Amino acid sequence: MVQNADIGVVAVFPQNQQEVEQYELTHKVTFPKIVAGFSLTQLQIGGTPTMLLVDQNGKVLKHWSGLLSETAKGELSAELGLKTQT
Repeated sequence: MVQNADIGVVAVFPQNQQEVEQYELTHKVTFPKIVAGFSLTQLQIGGTPTMLLVDQNGKVLKHWSGLLSETAKGELSAELGLKTQT
């Protein structure tokens, strides 16, 4: 389990920075850290959305692809040490 203080979010987009900023404005979302213009192929990601749980050394601990099921959401919350709604 990851401690909450250790959690960081990085959103990786194949689009350029300007397109990502437009996406944020259009969808009224913000990401704390953005990497734009990055090839998803380099990360061996075949589709989106994909969520990676990565440790501080860059090792991928777990991954989820596609829309998260309720089971996957619970698993992710448990890995992050978050409380789930009942």
